[in-house]
Amino acid sequence: MGKLFRGRRPPEAPQMPAQQAAPELMDIVDELSGVQTITVTGPDGKKRRVTQRLPLTPQEEQTLNQAKTLMNTAVNNIQRLYQYDPTSVINYQPFIQAFSNINQERMHDLSQIGDFKDIAEKVQQFKTMSKNIAMESFDNQQRMTEENLARRGLQRSTEATENRAAMAKQKALLEQEVNVASENYGEDLQNRRLDREARTYGIREEGRNARLQEAEVGYNLERQRADDLESLRQNAINENVNMMGVGQSITGQDNQRAQLGLEGNRSAIAMFGAQAANQNQRYANDVARIQGQHSMNMQQFKSTPARFGQQLRDLGLAAAGSYLGDGFGGFGRR
Repeated sequence: MGKLFRGRRPPEAPQMPAQQAAPELMDIVDELSGVQTITVTGPDGKKRRVTQRLPLTPQEEQTLNQAKTLMNTAVNNIQRLYQYDPTSVINYQPFIQAFSNINQERMHDLSQIGDFKDIAEKVQQFKTMSKNIAMESFDNQQRMTEENLARRGLQRSTEATENRAAMAKQKALLEQEVNVASENYGEDLQNRRLDREARTYGIREEGRNARLQEAEVGYNLERQRADDLESLRQNAINENVNMMGVGQSITGQDNQRAQLGLEGNRSAIAMFGAQAANQNQRYANDVARIQGQHSMNMQQFKSTPARFGQQLRDLGLAAAGSYLGDGFGGFGRR
């Protein structure tokens, strides 16, 4: 009889399993790449992951220091080499001055050729001298002729007149001869001077050409020296660039090795994350399974009708509640 009126109980809420702690991330020490990732506790008490380089061996540190020294030395040398101008050590001024002096001398010598300013004076002197000589001879001859005519008493004769006319004609011819001779003398003097000046200019020009050739040889030698210095500068730049490349290669290999270590650490961290995600997923699956089972139990409980005794019990409780409610309500109205 007690079982008949015993009340139903709904399924109890399930007990959820305790969630497992997250797996602890292990420290990673990669001695091959020289990188480690460890967990440290900061001043605030919080833990954090730190990736850092492992201390270098003495040999590794020496190699890296040598590589850095190579790069620093190469950079300093390249800067100085680019600032150096080989043409700055070449003095072209003596050659320029030599060329200028030669040109000035040539122009001066050319200006002296054909300078006949004193020729006219010399021609006039020659003409005067020749005329004086000719006139002196003519005067002597004329005086002798007049004396002869006077001795003979023929000063006023036809013979004297003819002699005087002949002497006048001879004097005019002498003057013409003096003029022609003076002109010929002037031309000959000009020709002889031109010939002498031309030969002198040629001799001086030969000397100038020799000096010019010597200056050109010196100039070309200096240019060649500048080209040689420039070639040496370019070779030195290339050598220092190669030296810097060697240093960069050594440091680059060290950085590349560290980068490979970082990639390994990232892979390990990714694997740890995947493991933690799988663990959380398994826990979520277990919780979902338990909750689903509990939901199904509750639905089954609600869908199962109550037994006869339970129904009577429920009616009795309802009636009692109604009676008590009316009784308390009437008591209140009194």
